[in-house]
Amino acid sequence: MYFKNDTKKIWGFIYKFTINEKIYVGLAINLKRRFKTHFKEVKSNPYFHNALRKYFKSRDFRIIEAIYETKKNLKLILTEREIFWINKLDTYDPKQKKGWNLTRGGEGQFGWNPSEVTRDKMSNAKKGKPNGRKGIPFSKEHIENISKYHANVSGENNPKAKNVILISPDGIEYRLPCYVPFCKKYELDRSSICCVLQGKRENYKGWTGRYLNAE
Repeated sequence: MYFKNDTKKIWGFIYKFTINEKIYVGLAINLKRRFKTHFKEVKSNPYFHNALRKYFKSRDFRIIEAIYETKKNLKLILTEREIFWINKLDTYDPKQKKGWNLTRGGEGQFGWNPSEVTRDKMSNAKKGKPNGRKGIPFSKEHIENISKYHANVSGENNPKAKNVILISPDGIEYRLPCYVPFCKKYELDRSSICCVLQGKRENYKGWTGRYLNAE
């Protein structure tokens, strides 16, 4: 278990740094500790952290979302919200020309910063292990089949899609074969609706719901 007491509610945060007109989005539970580690970090994102140490001013840091949730649910929700904000603010850019995030989110350390010794141990543990299909290119036919498959199983065409009931803040019920197109149409965050349907959140902006097969 990640937390000792999963029922206690605590705060978690999504934050951003704006350095040289480029944004970095991150997440933290211990915000003070996470803030300090950014200024000590040298390896994980060197261009961002070097720019941070050189150009940072207090106005460059902002908390963009604060979440008060049980310890059991907070890690999942923060991960989903980090992915949402990186996408919304368009900060994912491996070349770091428009944004500082090197990943699409979800890999945050929640304020934990491993020591150099721990980093070396983690690195050595991965050495010599196979890395799937690294270095093996897909054929043109394989790529086309993957693309065709994703087109055929998106949204309500997905064979794993489940019937749901979504209830608006006004009490209107919507019975849906798949909630994904509905979320897109009404600009609802899909990951947050998913948490509501799974019982991990009580509501999202007043929206509630459940899976029909749970009745």
